[in-house]
Amino acid sequence: MSLRQHRRWRRAACCVLSLTFATHGLPQANPPPKLISSTAGQFTAHAPEAVSASVLCVLASQVKREWLRRLDIPDQWRDPIVLVLAERPAAASSAPGIWLNVVRTELHLKFEIHLRFPPVMEQTQVVSAMVGALCGEYANRAREFRREPPYAIAETPPWLVEGLAQSVAADTEWLLPVLRRYVSGGTPAGVQELLAARSVPVEPGERLRFQAYAWALVEGLLSLPKGPEKLCRLLREPESFDEIYRWMFPDAEDREKWWSLLLADRAATLLAEGQTAAETSQRLAAVLPSKLQMRLPDAIAEAPVAFADLGRYTEKDWLAPLVRDKLAQLAALRATAHPSYRDTIERYVRALEHLRSRHVSRFQRDAKLAERAHRAADELTRHVSDYLDGVEEKRAPLERDSVRQQLRLLGVLQEMNILRRDPISDYLDKFDR
Repeated sequence: MSLRQHRRWRRAACCVLSLTFATHGLPQANPPPKLISSTAGQFTAHAPEAVSASVLCVLASQVKREWLRRLDIPDQWRDPIVLVLAERPAAASSAPGIWLNVVRTELHLKFEIHLRFPPVMEQTQVVSAMVGALCGEYANRAREFRREPPYAIAETPPWLVEGLAQSVAADTEWLLPVLRRYVSGGTPAGVQELLAARSVPVEPGERLRFQAYAWALVEGLLSLPKGPEKLCRLLREPESFDEIYRWMFPDAEDREKWWSLLLADRAATLLAEGQTAAETSQRLAAVLPSKLQMRLPDAIAEAPVAFADLGRYTEKDWLAPLVRDKLAQLAALRATAHPSYRDTIERYVRALEHLRSRHVSRFQRDAKLAERAHRAADELTRHVSDYLDGVEEKRAPLERDSVRQQLRLLGVLQEMNILRRDPISDYLDKFDR
């Protein structure tokens, strides 16, 4: 199922749930709710109508499928997730419409998602609750279950739940404008602000801001080498962010620099799909080379240094900050790069990691592999461009012939107009004005 179809299905599911209550309501006799289980068995839905329970199970399965695909993990669940759909009592009109409870059973945990009507539930909140339950189940799946001492449930950071939820929902049509508005305002949030958040803001505007930033952060982390694997480890060890990403961000300054570059790339992206192949090639060509400043007696000259030649300067003090800067730029570019260049960028990143560890021979080897992959990507881009130009060339003659015919017809009409000019025609034209 494509992302467009996934979004349509999610919207349709929420509409069906809403229409079920609007059309049928709850019977006065309060019969027992309908109970439906998903095909895989992890989800069980309780709802007044069978159609609502079925829609909930299918919607949860779709969300889980997208969640598994982004984290690149198999479907090996342990604890069940229960979805309870019920009418909101009139006395609890101000109570939240969606919340997640974690209940300890004798041998397992049970994750309960409670949904209340009316009013109509927000799609993003429904997906966030389902992703939160999936993340919680995964984080606690491998933990040893003991009766004593009391079992401490591992909690997933709010930014990670919201970021994965927005990535699963794929509603970039509203995420990009929100992100662009806050970034262009000149005061974007720092990455430490997201990491330190303990809850999602309640105020609608602040919540949108939080969701947009969380989405950008999760997408950026997923785009790093072994991104899904490291994000899964972060789900299991939520307090180990600095340790897990120390290879990429040795200190807080490097992390904030990468974050600022990532936000700038995201805010400058006009299409949700990211950059074109030609745009990625241009950006990559601008990131790779360096400039070495040389002090002359009367001036300062700049000499270009190719990427493969950086191994000659391992003893220079300026090399370490230069490598960190290029790693941050490549990681930010990888988040919005065209798919044909992502493998090339990852090869350049691996080469720089070897250079940062002063493994010059490994750097030279990976730099050659990266340049080879770079040439192959450029060649593929050129072939695709030539093919599209050929297709356009085949269609263009028809359009050019049509234009030429119109021009010839215009010329003939002008000639006829010139030939018909005579004193009588000029006299009669005065009365036509």
